[in-house]
Amino acid sequence: MRSLCWLVVLLLACATAVADEKEKSQVVHGTIDVVLANGSGIVVLTDSMLTEGLNKQLPEPGKKLFKLDDRSVCAIAGIIASPSGSYKELDLSTVAIVDDYARKISQGTPISIRQKLSELAFLLNINLAAVENVLNANGKPIDPRVYTLELIVAGYDIDGVPKIGKVRLESQNRQGDFDSNIQSGSVRTVSETLDTELGGMPDKAGFVLKHPETVTKDAAVAIYQASLKLDGGKSLSVEQMVDLAKRLKYYSTLAHPEVGGQDQIAVLQAGKITSLSQPQFPNSAPALRFSLIVNSSFSASGMVFGVGAIFVRCRWNFMYVPLDGSFFTANEFKESLLAYNGGPLHLDATNNMVDSDLVVGSSVKEYSNELSDLKRRLLAGQTPNFDPKRLFPLIIRR
Repeated sequence: MRSLCWLVVLLLACATAVADEKEKSQVVHGTIDVVLANGSGIVVLTDSMLTEGLNKQLPEPGKKLFKLDDRSVCAIAGIIASPSGSYKELDLSTVAIVDDYARKISQGTPISIRQKLSELAFLLNINLAAVENVLNANGKPIDPRVYTLELIVAGYDIDGVPKIGKVRLESQNRQGDFDSNIQSGSVRTVSETLDTELGGMPDKAGFVLKHPETVTKDAAVAIYQASLKLDGGKSLSVEQMVDLAKRLKYYSTLAHPEVGGQDQIAVLQAGKITSLSQPQFPNSAPALRFSLIVNSSFSASGMVFGVGAIFVRCRWNFMYVPLDGSFFTANEFKESLLAYNGGPLHLDATNNMVDSDLVVGSSVKEYSNELSDLKRRLLAGQTPNFDPKRLFPLIIRR
């Protein structure tokens, strides 16, 4: 994340995989994706198990398979949900982000597999970095290795050609600033012979695909082995690929307790999705649009920020700062004027005020506890030499 760049970000309050406040103390993960494809079609399977922390299995299933449009699906493995540690509105839900993206592109002009993969990676990258930076600014210990995500988009491209795309997103700690970025990414055309892609915890499934002879008394694996020897998997039917995907998930459950639950399966043939089977999940909330600004400085400028920005560890010197609708964590306000007009107020106790003041709009009829607390903190941060008249030019500018 570049400290002075404006970035559009979808940050949602619906981490639906997390059941209560105790569970929100941990990051929630998903675990296995299987894609099998040849000239007959494409099969995408995910499990439904959600794991909190290292190995706590959650009782509720998690959505990991998404219909993007009539021609393509998306599967995710890795981080599913995480609290922001500061504001519930910023709790991370990759499920809600992908759901929201799918709603938007399904109503517009068809776009390519590569564009879908790129745009989803962009949105999810920013969300991962945002929640990490907010957590870090609140003094929460962060392990960037936990904030990883594998994203697979499979289906028929705008030219009708079947393709599979995959990216892996990983976070890095850059001297206290967290930056999520793409570690690997590719899009390839499906051939007539069997093409496979795995995500999450693929070691056992990958071993079975590479060494089917090690599995005995399994009809689906035996059919796969025979087809692989005959024509590289070209002769496998869609139904046989579905059976094989289920068995690959089964063998993964034997090796990893984090894998399990109901199957989520999409089948694509002849240029479109022909079936999609998964548990019933609640609708995700609409996305909120934000900008993310991390570790930046603003001094004596007339810069105007739109509503809905996230400011993390920023420094404000002699600035007019509208508070409504934006999020402030671990900022420093020095000789600045904070303006509040009755909208959502998100300015927590991690922010530091030095010789700054507050102007409240005439439309504000009631003072909330949060606003009263803000006024007390502003007063506490004023030195004996504080002169409020020095801030008057900031009002005149507006």
